[in-house]
Amino acid sequence: MSNDISIFFHPIPSIKM
Repeated sequence: MSNDISIFFHPIPSIKM
């Protein structure tokens, strides 16, 4: 569950923040 993979799944900076 890396942030890098998260961004790939959803290119929205919602979870990244």
